[in-house]
Formats: sequence, C-alpha cells, structure tokens
Amino acid sequence: MLLAWVSTPPVAMAACFVATLMLVPSRKLAEVPRLPSFVTLSGLVVFLAWIVTRGTFSWDEREALSSAYDALARSLREGSAEVPREDIQWEAWSVGGRTFMYFGPFPALLRMLPDALMPGRYGLWSRLSGFLAVVLCLGVVVAITRRQLGENERLGARGRAVLFFATVAAVGLGSVLVLLGSLANLYHEAILWGLCAALWGVFFMLGVLRDDAGAWRSLALLSVAAGVAFLSRVTFGLPLYALVSGLALRRLILQVRRERQPLFTAAGWVALALLPAVAAGLFHLWYNHARFGSPFEFAPFAAYESPSKPQGVDSPFHWSRIPSGALAYFRISLENFRLGVPFLTFSNPAVFRPELYRDLSTLLISPLLVSPWLVVALVGGLLLPGRPGERRGWMLWALPFAAQGLLILAYYWLAYRFTAEFLPLGIWFLAAYLRRAGAERGVKRLLSPPVFAAVAVLSVVATMTSLFHFESRWWAYPEKYRQRLSRTFEAYDARLGLGTLGSAREE
Repeated sequence: MLLAWVSTPPVAMAACFVATLMLVPSRKLAEVPRLPSFVTLSGLVVFLAWIVTRGTFSWDEREALSSAYDALARSLREGSAEVPREDIQWEAWSVGGRTFMYFGPFPALLRMLPDALMPGRYGLWSRLSGFLAVVLCLGVVVAITRRQLGENERLGARGRAVLFFATVAAVGLGSVLVLLGSLANLYHEAILWGLCAALWGVFFMLGVLRDDAGAWRSLALLSVAAGVAFLSRVTFGLPLYALVSGLALRRLILQVRRERQPLFTAAGWVALALLPAVAAGLFHLWYNHARFGSPFEFAPFAAYESPSKPQGVDSPFHWSRIPSGALAYFRISLENFRLGVPFLTFSNPAVFRPELYRDLSTLLISPLLVSPWLVVALVGGLLLPGRPGERRGWMLWALPFAAQGLLILAYYWLAYRFTAEFLPLGIWFLAAYLRRAGAERGVKRLLSPPVFAAVAVLSVVATMTSLFHFESRWWAYPEKYRQRLSRTFEAYDARLGLGTLGSAREE
C-alpha cells in the first residue's frame, strides 16, 4: 500500500475509496473490525491492480486481441455487429464475406461511451475493464460475507472476523479470479464480466429469499445481473435466467396467496422486475441475427476460421465429454509438483477419450489443489444444520449453478479459465456455510472458522505460486515477462540450493 502511494497515488486513492464503499455501515450487513478491514481491502485492491498490470501499474498497454471489443463498440454505435479482421485476427467468424466475433457484447457496450469521448485510447481499455470486473467481484464477495455473517447467530465477534478475512482472502487471492485478472485479454474479459454478474446474482438471490420489503428491488437487480451475465457469456447467464424466472414465480405466488394482492397487480410488478432480463435477451437475439442471420444461432462453427473446432462429435457441448472433463479439471497428479520454485505447476490435461478434443496442449491445475476452500464451503453448506427445510431450499436453488458446471465439463475445449464457471456454485454454498458456521461438534469441527481460515491460507499460497508458473508458460503473456519469471525461478532455485533439482523445467 505504501509502495502504491509512492509510485501511483491514483491507484492507492482509488483503493481507499473502494474499501470505504465495501465497508459502508448497514443494518442488514455484519459489522467487521473497521481499521483492519479497511487496510486489508485497500491493500488487496492495490495488489490486484499490480496483478492486472503485471507489476507496472500501467493502464496503457495492449493485451492479446484487446482492440476487438473497441472495434465492436464502434460498430454497435452504427447498428452493426461487424469486427474488422485486423482486430479479431485468428478468432474471426466469417459469414457472407463479413467478419464477426462470437464473444458476448457486454464489454463492448461498456466501451461505447468512453471510446466516443476518448477515441485515442482505442485498444487500451482491456486492463481497466478487467480490473473493474475484478474489483466488483471482490466487492460482492464482501457484501455476501457481511450479509450472511450478519444472520449467523452462532458466532461471536471474533468468529465473524475470522470468517470475514478468510473469505476475502480465499476468493480474492485463492481462486481463479486472480488468474483471470492477470491477463485482461479478449478471452478473460468476457469471463470476468460474466462471473461478476453471476456473483452479484447470488447476492441479489439472497435478498429475494429474505422475503422482506426489499425483495422486489432485489428481484429487479437479479434481473439486471442475469442480463449482464447473458450478454457477457451465455453459460453464466442461463442459470440466472432460470433462477430469476423461478424466483419471480415464487414471488408472484407469495403476493397473491399470502399478501392477498390482486393477481393482475402482482403480475405487473413481476413483469416490471423482469424487464431488464427480457431487454438483454432481446438485444442478444438481435446480436445473433446481425452476426449469423438467425436470432437463435450463438456459435455456428461452420463460420469459424480457426481449426479449433469441435472434435469427435459435432456439438461443442456433449454429454459424452463429461467424464473426461471431470478427470481433466479435478485430477491431481505428480505433474503438479516439482522440487523447485514455484513448487506447484500447471500440466497438460488427461482425459478418457482424447478423440473428443481438438487440442490437449492446454495447461490445467485442479481447483481441488489450488482452491481447497471450495471443498470446505461445499461440504459446510450441505452438512451444517440450519432451520427446518433450509437445506433443501439451498440445494434446490443450487441446481442451475450445478447444471452450469456440467455444461462446462461437456465442452469441447479445456482451459483453466473455464473453472470460473464453478465459482457461482461454490459461492452459493459458501454463503450457506457462512450463515451456519459455529458451534460445530464432533467431526464437524473440521468445518470450524479456524479450519476454514487455515484452508484459505493454503489456497492463497497454492493459487499464487501456481499462477506465476502459468504466467511463465502461457503464450498470451508477453515473451519478455515470461522470460523474466523463468529467470526469477532459476535465481530462487539457486539461492535455495535447488538448482539441480529444479533445473528440469518444461520447455
């Protein structure tokens, strides 16, 4: 934080402002130690800025295909969805002699006004966009944590503080969110905004389920989150559309039966709340038609110019890939460990049926290894006791997020960035765990706040060390940066006496 004040005061000031917003007092949110929380959150925001800019705090550098969304923003202002070939390059989709991109349009919508005001920054918005999405993800995690701890009657002030700091560390530094933020290119930016909207959707779901005076507002905001997620990445949006539809129906029934509100009036309020999701859906249908000639065509692979097309079966999503996807994403092998810095490493995926995949040269590492807090959250959310019927409700509303995870396991392409699709499910059960934690007995002591805090620390260490290995190996990072990381690893190996053992690095 002090370094940020000296080198980049604007970043430090922004971090302090963001931390203040995250800690605004509220009757619905648990109070946390003010000064330690402020220092922690502001320092974390600065560190994430350091991660996004790879240590330079410069927001004026291009990432891979970083001008593609800028080009789409300019086209959308003119009522078109075309993207110049020089901006989209190898990710071009050609239809009728015109070039398009298959990525969702939301990051381009964000650029429309800034690009119009500052056209000279063409191609330079990616880092700012990615950083904003990362900070908003952190902000909603803080909001969810404070809300759930505020409803936990089992914990004292110390237990709440332990879980607050552990949760912020686990998600902010011990999850795939860090890797996505470290490379704000075309691929990661869409996922970041989809994830951001999905996590805010979880927060608004919790508000709807409280059934208090703010339920209608929460339902409308959930509708907004669903629309943003859908326009960013369809796989993040579909679960939220299912959930907002189910919760709207539930709200309609409650208003008519319990509140004795006329059906027509209640239906009008529901329609008004769902308007943002409907508008976003209609815009995406127009976007599909403008690109591929059909409102319901999201990705016609016949138009994809890259050789990276579905293999084995025609569909990009197919149930036959689920076992192989599960093995690839959750397997922990000796290849993930090495006797040299950084000790934890990414490796190529192993699958049951290689013929179903076009390329198995990607790099993966199991979330079970680098983010074990997800296991504690899932088990705690499922097993810890709550109010009668509460567990069934949590499991019911988790089903769309579980389906999202299965969808990714069935996808024809394997990439670690796609593990972000598991986070909404993890955060949903983390919210359940935070509400029920405390007073564990017997084997459930393994789910106590101190244990979760210890697992969070392990997650941070594992995620950060493996991140630097990924950055040193993956082609999308600048070559000079990758070489610098490799030299740093070698220097630390030599300093620790691991030069011989750690010298067998992957080529």
